Amino acid sequence: SPLSVQLQGCLATKYLTVAEGETLVLKCPRKNFSENGHMEWRNPQGHLFFFNNEKALRDPRSSIFTLNNSEYTFHLYNITLNDEGLYKCLLYDNTVITKRFKVKVLGMPKIEMAEYKDKTIIKCSAEANGHPPELSWVISGVEIEGKLREVSDILTVKTHIRTATVMCLAKHTALPKQLIDFITIENHSCAHINVYMKIKATFKGRELLIAVLLCVFAGFGKQHDLKESSHLLILLVTCLVIGLLIVVIFFVIRLRRAHIVWKKGNIRLFIYLYFKFQLYSRGWVRFNSGFNFNLLL
Repeated sequence: SPLSVQLQGCLATKYLTVAEGETLVLKCPRKNFSENGHMEWRNPQGHLFFFNNEKALRDPRSSIFTLNNSEYTFHLYNITLNDEGLYKCLLYDNTVITKRFKVKVLGMPKIEMAEYKDKTIIKCSAEANGHPPELSWVISGVEIEGKLREVSDILTVKTHIRTATVMCLAKHTALPKQLIDFITIENHSCAHINVYMKIKATFKGRELLIAVLLCVFAGFGKQHDLKESSHLLILLVTCLVIGLLIVVIFFVIRLRRAHIVWKKGNIRLFIYLYFKFQLYSRGWVRFNSGFNFNLLL
């Protein structure tokens, strides 16, 4: 009957899916609605959001975007997982018309990084109230494939750059696009980097962990430990210090010898002048005459 069709139209529910942090837009059509009618929006808890254009619930994220003869549009900014649920638009005229909107909020992936000994631990997590998302990794453009919400795995990725961009992708079945978060790892001490990753997924698939071990030298198929390179560096520095010390000691010895020669020459000159002056004062020789100095020594 026409009445049953109208009742089904009133009870029809529209399903919407939004990502965490986005703006929820709910449009309630109001065609053939009299000017004396009233409208309201209610949240999933049944609390009154707006009555006509007046705000009832003090939520700074909410606003009435459009209110005209054909549309009554509600906006909720920066939506969170707690905002998921059934929203209602009620139109009060000769009869009460209810529009229902079932809103599903999908969690954005979040990356956290921490240092542990010689490893960088990167954790990616994404929440969902219903079916958990499938998480995957992209490191410097290389995607790590696999249904990581069901298995645990250990992977090794080699790269010859000093920085690596790690991206976490969250794939929700209810959303066609992938949600992305990323972080950049910088390495200032190695020309070659081995990125060793241990990827761990929880049973519900909401978390992944990767442990990144940087600065492991890779060349010709061999991996050298950082301790070996440190020992080599210490040996080179020690040899350099010893070499510099030998040069300084040699220079000091040469300087000492030159000083002794200079001092001995001054003493001989003093003795020469003294005896010559004595001979001159007694009238034995002229002061400017030649004298065999070696006869006095």
